[in-house]
Amino acid sequence: MEALARGPSGGVLRPSLPDNMSLERVELSQDACNVYLLSSSLPDARAWLIARAAVAATINEAEGVGSINLYLNGVEPGLNGRALGAISPIAEGLDTYVASMQQEYDTWYTEAGTEAGSFEERTATLYFTDFEGKLLIARNSTVNYDRSEDEAGIAALLVAKLLDGDTSLEPVMPADMTLAEPPVITPEEEMLASLFPPSEDGDTPHPQDPNQEGPGKIIITLRFKHPSYDYDPNILAGALTMTIAGYIPNVAGLVISVQQKDGTYHNLAGAAGYFARTDFTDFIGSSIYLPFPDAEGSMLHRVPRAVSSKISYDPRMRLEELFKGPADPGVLYPLFSAEDINSVYVTGNLAVLNWKSGFSEKLVALIHTDESNLPADRRERLFIYSVVNAITEIPGIQRVWMLEDGKKLGTIKDIYLGNALLRNPGIMIDDG
Repeated sequence: MEALARGPSGGVLRPSLPDNMSLERVELSQDACNVYLLSSSLPDARAWLIARAAVAATINEAEGVGSINLYLNGVEPGLNGRALGAISPIAEGLDTYVASMQQEYDTWYTEAGTEAGSFEERTATLYFTDFEGKLLIARNSTVNYDRSEDEAGIAALLVAKLLDGDTSLEPVMPADMTLAEPPVITPEEEMLASLFPPSEDGDTPHPQDPNQEGPGKIIITLRFKHPSYDYDPNILAGALTMTIAGYIPNVAGLVISVQQKDGTYHNLAGAAGYFARTDFTDFIGSSIYLPFPDAEGSMLHRVPRAVSSKISYDPRMRLEELFKGPADPGVLYPLFSAEDINSVYVTGNLAVLNWKSGFSEKLVALIHTDESNLPADRRERLFIYSVVNAITEIPGIQRVWMLEDGKKLGTIKDIYLGNALLRNPGIMIDDG
C-alpha cells in the first residue's frame, strides 16, 4: 500500500491515488482488508472510485483477500451520501466501471431514485469473534434495503445481521439483546457539545482536525434492552462500531448504551462518550498459518490461527505462536520457546533469525529427548522447516538464514544451516 500511495516511478503510468493522499494504517482480517487514507481535501467521485479499484486489485494480488473497505480521514465517505460497501477487484475496464458507478449513484441521488420500492444491494463487512472471544473477525455479508432507507434504518438492519450470527464464528451479542428504540442520528459537533462542555484547556477525548475537509460527520446512538446472558462489552462495542461505522457513510462513532436491571442505561464508552473505529484496531483478528507436525511426524500441517492483525506480519510473533504449540498438545517441540530467539529482522526477501547462545545444544537435545512423541530421525527436519515455513508464510519473505548468537551455523545433524533455507512445500499439508 505504501508503494501504491507513492505512485509509479516514471514512464507513461499515472498514480492511482491523488497526490494529497497518504496511508494511515491497514487492518487485515478474514474476509476483508481495511485501508485507511488521510487527505486534506476530498477527491471527486471519479478519483475516489479509481482509488477503491486500485486498492482492491493491489490487496488481492498481494494477500489474496477478496474485498477491501477504503476509508478517508477515519470514515467511509460513500458516494452521494450513500454507502458503497466492500469492493472486490473489478472485472470490467476502469472507465466502464467508473461510468457505471457514477450513473448508478447519480440516479439514486435524484428524487426518483430514492422512492420507496426500489432496493439497494451491497456487501457489508460484519464482525464476529473467534473461539476464544478475544478478537474481532471480519465476515462479508450481502445486505438489501429500500433505497429510501436512512442511516438509522440501515444501522438497525446491521444490528439484526449481527444478532443472526455466523455459522463458523462466535456471536458477539446475546440473542435477546435487541434494540430498545430506533437508532438516533446526531451531528458529531452537537454530540461533542452535549457530552463535553467547553473546558479551559480545550481537551476532549475526540479531538477534531480543522485541516480535514469533508461533509459533517455523525454519531449513531444505540440503546439496547437488558439481555438475559452475559456478554463481553469490548467485543460487543467493537463489533457494532466496526460494522456500522465501517459501512454507513460519515459515521465518526457510536454511543452504545445497555439497559440495567433498574431500567437506567449505561454508556459502555464511559468517559470517552462514544466509540470510534480507532478504539478497536488492536482487536482486529487476522488468520495466519502455522506448520505443526502430525503425531506420526510424517508431515507438517498448515493450520490456521487467529492473531491480532497488528502482529500478523511480525516474524518473531509468528515464531512465538508456533512455539505455543497446536491445539493438540501431543505434538509439541519441547525445550524451545520464544525466549530462545535473540532477534529477527528482514532484509529484502530474506529473514535473518538469530538464535541465542545454546541453540545448537537445544536442537541436539530435542533430537534425543524422550519427551517428544515425534520420530527421532525426523525431529530436526520437522523443527527446522516448521520455523522456515512459518516465517515464509509472510508475503515477500522467501528465505530464512539462521545464526546462533550472531555466528554462522554449520550442520547439527543432517541439515546444513550455514546458508539461507528456502521454504519446503513438499512436507506440508494444508488444513486451512
